[in-house]
Amino acid sequence: MRDDARQVIARRLALEVEASWYEYSRATKEFNDIIHEVPSGLPHPDGAVRIAQAGRESRRTLDLYSTALHRYSEFVLHGVTPKDLEEPE
Repeated sequence: MRDDARQVIARRLALEVEASWYEYSRATKEFNDIIHEVPSGLPHPDGAVRIAQAGRESRRTLDLYSTALHRYSEFVLHGVTPKDLEEPE
């Protein structure tokens, strides 16, 4: 693989990691904010739904971040190019 192609792929993967980290951080903050809105620890019914939704979103964004980090690490450390970023032959 050409060096310029490697740099483009590395940059794209790094941007994926950065974007997914931002989304995970945002979702986790939102989840924590919702949890702290309930001082007694016993949310009203709507609050329980909000907590569950925020928890699912936090988990979903963590999965996206983990995937992006794995893709980046595999490329940088082992030279494994993700299938969706391979150069056409």
